[in-house]
Amino acid sequence: MQNIKFFSQIMQSIYQIYLWIYDQNGTLIECDCPDEKDFSFLLNEQHLKQISLFFKQHSKPMIYTTDYLTNWITDFKHSEEHGPVVVLIGPFFLDAYPKQAIREEMDLKQISLQRKDHILSVLNTLPVIGFTRIMEYTVMSHFALTSERISTYDLHINPSESKSDNDEPDSEETTAHGTYEAEREMLRMVREGDLGILEYMKKMASIGNIGKMANEDSEPLRQMRNALLVEIVLFSRAAIEGGLYPDTAMTLTDRYFQSVEAAKNFQDLTDVAIAVQNDFVGRVHKIKTNRDRSKTVNQLIDYIELHLEDNISLEDMASEFGYSEYYLSKKFRKETGETIKEFIRQSRLKRAAHYLVNTNLSVSSISEKLRFSSQSYFISKFKEEYGVTPNEYKLKN
Repeated sequence: MQNIKFFSQIMQSIYQIYLWIYDQNGTLIECDCPDEKDFSFLLNEQHLKQISLFFKQHSKPMIYTTDYLTNWITDFKHSEEHGPVVVLIGPFFLDAYPKQAIREEMDLKQISLQRKDHILSVLNTLPVIGFTRIMEYTVMSHFALTSERISTYDLHINPSESKSDNDEPDSEETTAHGTYEAEREMLRMVREGDLGILEYMKKMASIGNIGKMANEDSEPLRQMRNALLVEIVLFSRAAIEGGLYPDTAMTLTDRYFQSVEAAKNFQDLTDVAIAVQNDFVGRVHKIKTNRDRSKTVNQLIDYIELHLEDNISLEDMASEFGYSEYYLSKKFRKETGETIKEFIRQSRLKRAAHYLVNTNLSVSSISEKLRFSSQSYFISKFKEEYGVTPNEYKLKN
């Protein structure tokens, strides 16, 4: 436990934040807070019971929200001395100090004036730490506690059902959705197909602030949804300027919008954000690095990749791009070295390989989804391309 205690001391060099260790019965074993009784109203027996139940089913840390919109980094470890213990670091706020929401919560609970003054005096001392930064601190604290390396994708979020309603306007810094220069650089990288944008976006996430992308009553998940929707639109427009076919960009935008709204948690939204960055920038990058290909052929490739799960006919593509079937076929083969039919089959096999590794779809479902004439034909062509059957590929990867 020495490492987590040291990590807590490091945190305290920046924030007024404390380490709390409880046994499986909810009894406080150790705490480095000088006045732990002052914070007892924020972490009650019911909270500790919920946290303990959570860690009976999960092994990764959780950011947990308790009364008055206060938050805690929570984790679990087997201690030689005390057996299973719950470790918490907190409390803190994830957003600007929500005074008005706290006052309303106290009014609902019919708390006495004297008690209100005490609660507010304690809450006034709590630090406000950005959500992205807390996610990083949670990863670090988990490593300090268990020596296990995880990513922010592994974290669990347990947001309070309470809603924030700040009675003070945000500062110019906290309401800004990224500086103008940072946004310009991001869009430049999209237009130029600069694959370095992935590292750039990670850097911006670690130092930036998502800002308010919804009204004050909105939950954090809604704010993140809205921020991601704006990002998708910006990426789409920048990609078009970089040479992406407008119809392709619009189709991608529609699909990612649907993915954002279908997301159930922060993890899902993070996955969509990464896919958006990879997809738009990757497509522009391919255009920029294949300058020997005409705009028509690049647009045709985009069209094919977006319709791999549909019935694709040469007649439809010729009509879409305004050329004869003969001209389109000849132009495509001259610039790519393969026929349109061959390209479609290869692209479907690549997509099948992706589905085998990243989804739970069966071989028959993938074969049907990607429009192969039969499952046996799909298996035969897949083995011809990858040297193993689809099932062997899935197990191997």
